[in-house]
Amino acid sequence: MQTLQVEEVVKVSTSEFIDEVTKSFSKFSNANIIDKHPAIFVAGQPGIGKSQSIIQIKDNLESATGKKVYITDVRLLLFNPIDLRGIPVADKNREKAIWLRPEIFELDDSNETINIFFLDELTAAPTSLQAAAYQIALDKTLGEHKLPNNTFVIAAGNRTNDYAVAYEMPSALKNRFMHFEIENNFEDWYNWAIKNNIHEEILMFLRDNPDKLSTKKFDVDSNIIVTPRSWEFLSNVLKTIGGGVSDNQNIVASIIGNTLTYLLIHENTNEITVEDICNGKIKNPPNDISELQRITDILESQIDTYIHEIDKTTNVLKFLNVIPIDYGIMIFRKIARYNGLSYEVSKVKAFNTYITKIGDSNDNK
Repeated sequence: MQTLQVEEVVKVSTSEFIDEVTKSFSKFSNANIIDKHPAIFVAGQPGIGKSQSIIQIKDNLESATGKKVYITDVRLLLFNPIDLRGIPVADKNREKAIWLRPEIFELDDSNETINIFFLDELTAAPTSLQAAAYQIALDKTLGEHKLPNNTFVIAAGNRTNDYAVAYEMPSALKNRFMHFEIENNFEDWYNWAIKNNIHEEILMFLRDNPDKLSTKKFDVDSNIIVTPRSWEFLSNVLKTIGGGVSDNQNIVASIIGNTLTYLLIHENTNEITVEDICNGKIKNPPNDISELQRITDILESQIDTYIHEIDKTTNVLKFLNVIPIDYGIMIFRKIARYNGLSYEVSKVKAFNTYITKIGDSNDNK
């Protein structure tokens, strides 16, 4: 008899994981058999976006089903087995114990809602606590308590080779899950970063240095571990305190370390920024096509950062007038269709100049 080989877990990008789980959950929801969907376990290095992906699945599932989706986030590490089963009290005849339902099991069971019971950081919990997940993963029960039939179960955790707090999952528990492993995918992250307004200096640096997105080894003595979460963290800090990387070198270094901070400052010296365009400092288009694509992608995705100020919008329109139409047309359309402005964009001279440019382009075809 041939011996079966141990198979590796399927490795996917964050967006692939979100798409696959959303599709599966939607099908089971539409068929009204949510309780039949197997539990899912997703592994991945710290800071790669496992928890955030669950939020995106929630949003996608709401759009796909038209139902309200609730996430119950349970960190087993913060519980003990007794907490999960509930508090024992005597029954009304004082003959036997019954277990009061823990609050985490108080889920909405209506037909208009869907629940996602999320066991985050599952592998950070000792084996004694992971055992409590056996019934939840297989039967969606724990002792006398049962999850509503409209509940999906997802668990997440770090890998044991990431040098994070992670205990090996017992084989009996492994066998109760569908398994995915999220791995770093720069293009996936970069597209997400543009849509989520990650600080421009970070985008510029990582576009040219995609290998710097994440630390390769986690078994290091340094307190600085760089992951996709670190760059998001840094972006939020810079946007809150104001200024760029060179204005906040010590703050930046406290998040990504001295070496990356130095590289970040010197790498972006000659790059065009959205701020430069909005302030009218850029009169000519960049010579490099990839640089032009980068800056127009950011102008399109981050329109909210300049559209409400007529001077900044005017300068953006002037920039569009000096670059090829193929690169600027989507930005122009977004500006033209934007609602709620305190000024009439159609009265801006550069706006009408661009319309003329479109007409001339069509005439030449």
